[in-house]
Amino acid sequence: MMTTFRASTRSARGFLGIHSLLLTVSLSLMFKADARAFKVCLDPGHGSVPGNCNTPTGADPGSQGLKCVFESRVNLKVAEKTRQLLQCQGQTDVFMTRYDETCVKLDERPQRAEDGGANYFVSVHHNSAGGTVPRICADTRLINPDFQGTSTYYYAQQQGGNAFAAHLLANAIHTRMLSALRFTDRNVLSYDYDVLVYATMPAVLGEASYMSNRNDELLLDPDHRDVDESSHDARIEAEAQAYTYGVRDFLGFESCVPTVAAIGEFSGVWDANGVTLTLLLNARPFNATGLKILREAAGFRGWENVAELNLVEDGEWTSTIRDTLALERGSIARYRLVATFPSEDERLLASVDVLIPPASATLAPSRPNPFNPRTQIDFALPQAGPATLSIYDAGGRRVAILVNSQTVPAGPHSVAWDGTSDNGREVASGIYFAMLETNSQKLFRRMVLLR
Repeated sequence: MMTTFRASTRSARGFLGIHSLLLTVSLSLMFKADARAFKVCLDPGHGSVPGNCNTPTGADPGSQGLKCVFESRVNLKVAEKTRQLLQCQGQTDVFMTRYDETCVKLDERPQRAEDGGANYFVSVHHNSAGGTVPRICADTRLINPDFQGTSTYYYAQQQGGNAFAAHLLANAIHTRMLSALRFTDRNVLSYDYDVLVYATMPAVLGEASYMSNRNDELLLDPDHRDVDESSHDARIEAEAQAYTYGVRDFLGFESCVPTVAAIGEFSGVWDANGVTLTLLLNARPFNATGLKILREAAGFRGWENVAELNLVEDGEWTSTIRDTLALERGSIARYRLVATFPSEDERLLASVDVLIPPASATLAPSRPNPFNPRTQIDFALPQAGPATLSIYDAGGRRVAILVNSQTVPAGPHSVAWDGTSDNGREVASGIYFAMLETNSQKLFRRMVLLR
């Protein structure tokens, strides 16, 4: 970004460029995330389509290099990719000051951040080694085509404690950008760029690289005119990831994992051939390289690996997994969906319990027994169907019906009896029997009521 089209010109401040990752992480603990979501406003600098900019034409394409690639278009593409990576339901909510090439006034950009309730403001830019001379594409007399480097800015005079937080955020982003691009370190600096001065929240401005650099311009060209698409995408991704990781380092988030909103479905159903697990993802977990499905079941020790899935593309996708292991009847198998990351970190995304029904109906001893005033009666069915659970006294007279349905689901059930009859009267102390009746079975359990 060159200063030619700034609405006003101010002098540079002193260098305050501490960008030790250790210092950034340790100091940022005071800004560590709480239960609420943080709002981040991304500001793609400039805009090549006439809008309400403070320029004679109403447009501001930003820096240009030998091939006349507009900085504004590159800024927009990097910001949009950053928004996609940084958006994380429950942790960060991300929006932008512009979503197309229309130019926006410098003072309106931080205003849009404030109107949107942003906690932090990040302006995305690319520099030019051309000074303040007119921008004339392909004129090597006006630019240095070999100059490169990375710099990040904040404003040391921001009020309300914002300068301190902005400095930390700038350090975090700058460290990540240096690691991603490996360019010359041109430091973290305080400078009174209008968007930083006008911002009412911690604000930073990144100059990831130089549009005037012949190699950078080729890689950043949105039209891929002189470079293959994969190289262009890798460069945009690298810059976007640096912004993303920098913000997340500052906020204290180790990784971005989608919540239930990003997981369309994780379910399991048992049949005679095993358990069928269905997985639907609405979005790829942030930076995840794969998924694991783990199982914990009766008769086995701990959590065991059922399946591993590689994540090679973003977007929605579904998968069906068969677990054919012979599981104990009348038990519950627990499954976990876990995301894996390049750092070998693993994060739980979802879990599901799958009922393995018994081979036949079961009626467990009531508990407690003897009891006063109530007891719990557990039973299980091998498949859905009609079932009746009744209480009889020692003389064979039915005193209460606890369950009477034509469609009792398969699996375990639990019913309480409080020692009263169907008409609501307390029954006397004595011996009683619980009877479970299905289409093919009658089961009894003895119990004692002591008043």
